[in-house]
Amino acid sequence: AVRTMAAIFLMAAGSVLEAKRVCVVGAGAAGLVAARRLSEAGLHPTVLERGHAVGGLWALGEARADGAVYPGLVTNLPKELMAFHDFPFDCSLPSFVRARDVARYLQAYALKHSLEKFIQFGKTVTCIEPICLAPKSPDPSIERLLNSKETEPKKNAPPFNPVFRLGVDRWRVSWQDEWSGATECADFDAVVCASGHYEQAVVPEISGLQEYLRAGGSSAHSQAYKTAAPFAGKRVVVVGARASGTDIAREILNVAAAVTVADPSCTALERVDTGAADTGAADTGAAD
Repeated sequence: AVRTMAAIFLMAAGSVLEAKRVCVVGAGAAGLVAARRLSEAGLHPTVLERGHAVGGLWALGEARADGAVYPGLVTNLPKELMAFHDFPFDCSLPSFVRARDVARYLQAYALKHSLEKFIQFGKTVTCIEPICLAPKSPDPSIERLLNSKETEPKKNAPPFNPVFRLGVDRWRVSWQDEWSGATECADFDAVVCASGHYEQAVVPEISGLQEYLRAGGSSAHSQAYKTAAPFAGKRVVVVGARASGTDIAREILNVAAAVTVADPSCTALERVDTGAADTGAADTGAAD
């Protein structure tokens, strides 16, 4: 992901220093760092954020019904590993912090580095397209690089300039303004895509699920989870024992009649319940 982002950034001009106006998509962790470093390098970042606050999905989770983050979320990495190298979390917080703590941390980071002046809120990017002002000779090496599985460049490799070989002079970015509904656009020398990868839920095909739903059962993806209240008194199967699955199971255990966590990687089915003798058919499944 880092290598791909770097390639996108460099496509815009002959060198990084030649790029003056840079569009950063997203004001989450990656977008904030990009804006800070671009500004420090003397460039002019414009950060387009669809939400109303700094923090990306961490801020969106509590403000939007479709956000991937829920208020009770606890991180699966300690704050000591999550923190930026020069900006630690509040020392009074536990190692595994809640979503609201991450949002406040990112907002404090933006405030410290005066980043909000670069951010436009309520802007949903709809299109990014290259603008080629003059034809240039294509070079197949760009395709080999972007499609390569190598994470590090080879030793003694010649300098690589993906911009010249792609023939891209500018990037036209279009976005919709949430308040006016109008579509706007502007041209930039470079684009940093920092929009994350948790926007679309990955819903697995589960044999028998449709029949179960037609029979009156209910199912939801973990992305739609916000609170344990709808699961009160129910028997619940959580499909997936990764970060979101186990965290949600921990929350709904407090109110559900029974909770079963099912994951194909487990050597045996782990069950956590509140005393019910039989889980039976699941009322709701949440998949990682």
